[in-house]
Amino acid sequence: MILNVSNTGELAELWQRLLRNMKSTAPDAFVEGVLVEQMCPPGVELIAGIRNDPQWGPMLLIGFGGVLAHALQDVRPFPAHLDATAITSEIFSLKCAPLLQGFRGSPAADVAAAARIVRRLGDLVLSHPEIHEADINPIVVYQDGQGAVALDALLSVQ
Repeated sequence: MILNVSNTGELAELWQRLLRNMKSTAPDAFVEGVLVEQMCPPGVELIAGIRNDPQWGPMLLIGFGGVLAHALQDVRPFPAHLDATAITSEIFSLKCAPLLQGFRGSPAADVAAAARIVRRLGDLVLSHPEIHEADINPIVVYQDGQGAVALDALLSVQ
């Protein structure tokens, strides 16, 4: 993975370096291409997941995510059918919720935008029961009114 590429010239140089490194470590590897994406600015990182539980049915999970997801263990499970308002309440019940509310002078985060992403994840699994599990980590939440972005997702289908 190569991050923080600032222009097309640097991209071309890094592409050549990547190819050289691959040839030296895996000479028989076939490279079909690469995925180049815009870097997103930092924000508060959440994790969202859903699981089709055999006893409880589809259950959503929200928590503080990114690289700290396992360290913080700050998550809340709830039924997948909750609306965005109820999901927002679940987010604000997390132990680290003050980080979303303008903690120590930082701006309040767009929790409603994050709740809409989680709501759509719930809708996806409710309408596609063949999805066993899904995770989004991280959801980067920006300043209130500036939205949230799901950066990485994984789906498991039965």
